[in-house]
Amino acid sequence: MTVATYAAAIDTDKDGDYLDAGETVTADVLARVGIRIIRGCDMSRPLLQPRAGECAYELRNDDSAYAIGVISNGDTTRVQATSGSTYTLFEGEIDAAYQYPEKARQSVGIVAQGVLAQLVGKRVSTALYSAITTDVAIGYLLDAAGFPAADRALDVGKTTIDWWWLDEEDAFTALVTLLNTEGPGAALYEAGKVITFKDRHSRIEDSASVNVQYTFRGTGTEPLHSDPFVYDDGLKNVVNVCSVTVKTRAASALAVIWSLGSNLTLGASETRKFVVRTSDGDPFTAALNPVADTDYTLLSGGVSSATLNRTSGGNATLTVVSTAAGLTLTGLQVRGQAVDVTATTTITDTIGATASQTQYGVQTYTLPIRAEIPTGFAQAYCNHVVDWHKNGRPTVSISVNNANSTRLVAALDLEISDRIRVIEAVSTLDAQFWVDR
Repeated sequence: MTVATYAAAIDTDKDGDYLDAGETVTADVLARVGIRIIRGCDMSRPLLQPRAGECAYELRNDDSAYAIGVISNGDTTRVQATSGSTYTLFEGEIDAAYQYPEKARQSVGIVAQGVLAQLVGKRVSTALYSAITTDVAIGYLLDAAGFPAADRALDVGKTTIDWWWLDEEDAFTALVTLLNTEGPGAALYEAGKVITFKDRHSRIEDSASVNVQYTFRGTGTEPLHSDPFVYDDGLKNVVNVCSVTVKTRAASALAVIWSLGSNLTLGASETRKFVVRTSDGDPFTAALNPVADTDYTLLSGGVSSATLNRTSGGNATLTVVSTAAGLTLTGLQVRGQAVDVTATTTITDTIGATASQTQYGVQTYTLPIRAEIPTGFAQAYCNHVVDWHKNGRPTVSISVNNANSTRLVAALDLEISDRIRVIEAVSTLDAQFWVDR
């Protein structure tokens, strides 16, 4: 067996370097448990939706080196393999450090999640943007979620969104919706700690996706695949009807988009914040800071400032600060331009998937996309979805055991969206696939 050099580390002081004393934990990883890493698509979800990666391993703790509190939730762990080149197999945050103090075990179980998990459950809002591509929207989303700019690798998206914003939405759900809006063929995954977005043309244009990187056979020329071997015809993921609802929007004239509806009284130098939204939930643009005698009437005291944190989006925060004399005012309002829906159009594919519908029944596309896409693109999008999925997309799960250097290099070198060829004699399979997980 050809053995790579593996290194596991935990950044216990959260300085990002894994270089401090005690942060390299390789020697304490229990070989009987090993290290389990998963990243890429969730194969159990319809149409292979993305998921956060996972990493799990166990550390010997008979000397109490990893006593309670030494490793904390939120510490970052990294696993690397070196065989010629160094590959980062995983980097993400520890979700749990389980103590197993019983005499027969005396260990600590580490469970970590990939960086995409940082977006799950995080509510984010943004300004309103017009005519931006999906990758630009992803960038704004990650900015709002506080995700580092250095840890992104984003293709230029092929889909333009006429209007895009977020209003207290789950960041991961919104990210997946943008992926869906880019269309079939796009990919979203973690490469170490880097969130990677591939546009929908990448699998027919990128060299590693167009050209077979490795051929895995059951017998003969290496690299060989091993048991277990699972082939799925993909018929559970047939889509032969696709309809999307497109919302066309336009900015209206400057008008009142929000009002307090009651008098406001503040004490000396007091600060009060208000969430500004339109009554119908539509986004707005060109919002103005409130102006005395136009957007409020001062009854007593004084206004030190009345400012918005942004001038567009689904919401904004208005901060009012009184002077040392306090204030009482009435009629507080914010003016701006509501970006209203001017037309709602349902677009359905024209691909003609009658044969698929006859064979598999009517199977409708269900993944959410942004509604503010151009009508002309929506037609092409629906046709692309059906053309991509009308006959299902078979998947194969193979095992590659490290019995020699050829298999080891193949296992370490492959990335999500790389093209491979799989040959298996009993099932007579000889086909090409993209790596999804």
